[in-house]
Amino acid sequence: MTSPSRRSRVTRRDLVRAGAALAVAVGGCSSGNEADSGVRLDARIELDPEAWDVFTITSGDRVRLERAVMGLGALYYGGIFEEPLARRSPGRLERLLGALVRTAHAHPGHFSYGTVLGQWIGPRALDLSEAPIVLRGGQGLVGPYSIGQVVYAPLEGNDPFDYTTPIARLEGVALRDDDEEIAFRVTATLEDVWPHAVEGTVHDCRFEPADVSGDGTVVVTIDPRVWLQTAELATLEPSSERLDLGPETQVQRAFALGLAQSFAYAFSFEPAAAED
Repeated sequence: MTSPSRRSRVTRRDLVRAGAALAVAVGGCSSGNEADSGVRLDARIELDPEAWDVFTITSGDRVRLERAVMGLGALYYGGIFEEPLARRSPGRLERLLGALVRTAHAHPGHFSYGTVLGQWIGPRALDLSEAPIVLRGGQGLVGPYSIGQVVYAPLEGNDPFDYTTPIARLEGVALRDDDEEIAFRVTATLEDVWPHAVEGTVHDCRFEPADVSGDGTVVVTIDPRVWLQTAELATLEPSSERLDLGPETQVQRAFALGLAQSFAYAFSFEPAAAED
């Protein structure tokens, strides 16, 4: 399975390889040079506070979400440089990763001249109704963080390249003007998401700019309402049971598109509390 955009984007395999290099870089930091210092970066998954409220999607249909589950393969954090890397003297991490990860190619609305500075590696199945969810074991380097990436993973198994096992599931209720409620469930696989997010990687997620100089927590706030924004629910037929909407439905295709939207994710950094 291929995609034209794959040539101009850091792929899942590139990120896996970069993660290994980053682990070496962090674990091997012993020079005492602050620019080379490794930091512990736990992650915390938060749910948008309005995620379970009734909302209106683009079609005008009203929806209330009841459950949102996703498979998280990895989180990556990076920086954006003001000038091309070719014009800069490469730092230690850039030298380590230079042969492994291509610099992100410039496209309108996409970052360029960026590199991986931090990561959390899964996989982990996340039930967002259990948020906040703390993910231990992340790592990174000191430096300016300003962009995030989300990599999906199958909800079951440990094969990150399993294209047929669902990576996300959403349950909700479509609300009609006559107060009738139609419960539905929709799932998507890596294969479904691929045309919109190559290899299940959501690029260019907003990261509130942070100058990371020590240990801390990367907070990722997820808004699953975004996943359903382009769905059309008016054609759903009333049923006494929850409707399972498969790949032949517009709702499932809209869900796959929604999973690729970077604005469903907001990153920020919280420094660790100072020790007494």
